Amino acid sequence: MKNKVIALLLAMLIIMPKLEAQNKKPADNNNSIAGAVVAVAGAALIGGLVFNGVDQYQELLESSATEHYLGMGNEGLFNIKLLLSEGASTKKLSKTNVQVFGITDREIDEETKKESIKNRKIMTVFNTNDAWINEYGIKWDQVDIKLWDEEEWFDLYLSYASMASPFESLDLDSVPVMKKTKQQDYIDYNGFKYELRTKKNGGLDYYIQTKDMIQGKPQSASLKRKTHQITNKGIIIKYGVLNSASEVTLDMVPFYYLDNDSYLVNDYNKDFKLVYNENSLGLYLKEAEELVQLKTSMLNVITSFFWTEKYN
Repeated sequence: MKNKVIALLLAMLIIMPKLEAQNKKPADNNNSIAGAVVAVAGAALIGGLVFNGVDQYQELLESSATEHYLGMGNEGLFNIKLLLSEGASTKKLSKTNVQVFGITDREIDEETKKESIKNRKIMTVFNTNDAWINEYGIKWDQVDIKLWDEEEWFDLYLSYASMASPFESLDLDSVPVMKKTKQQDYIDYNGFKYELRTKKNGGLDYYIQTKDMIQGKPQSASLKRKTHQITNKGIIIKYGVLNSASEVTLDMVPFYYLDNDSYLVNDYNKDFKLVYNENSLGLYLKEAEELVQLKTSMLNVITSFFWTEKYN
């Protein structure tokens, strides 16, 4: 055990100079050594580097991404932020093979003199081996990157959702509002309907499109709402006052149930194949011949980045 601690301490002394330089604070040797020992106890190993916490990891990657974005020829006012799921930890981050950066192009408002956002995009960084990062940041020749504007991202997102559900295609602005019903009501219903299995040991679930109570017209709704969420069971939308008696949750796009080891695959474009598994959106990178996955929690963070003020 003693040898392992010494080895980790030596690793930290070798790889930390750049990170330490960004946050110089005077400290005596005894405090520094004590701090290093504490850091080892709660540290995580990512790509061969020891990180004491999420903030340190985030700072290094954001600095590296900014340098790379500048190297791509981008100018003007912009902001780059590493998008993290709620409850992210270095332990969880050590297991992910997709880093997602939220990028906002900005300008100074003439009246308020404050920054205002002109557009948003994300940059996905796919790492398929442990050599993707060093003490200076991301090793860009060891990763695959892709920039997505809002339209490009949600085209992929909806293609994935339609593949995982009975819908042949999906439109952000208009999706049939479905409700679960009894088998006999399903049989008697005249209109858009479908059946699917959503539980491992359950029978079929029956869904029919809701109709306007006055005119009897089939109802549709936009998916582009702040309360939009994707789960391993499908896409839901919440209406009414949140966390109150008036709150209603609609199963807008229920997903098929798949066993944990089963995968549904569709060809998406020249770069990717889409892979549906119950817990994630999978992207098969054709050139690298590798499968990377985005958990539903990260998909919700990306949606929030595009559609809410949380990341302003």
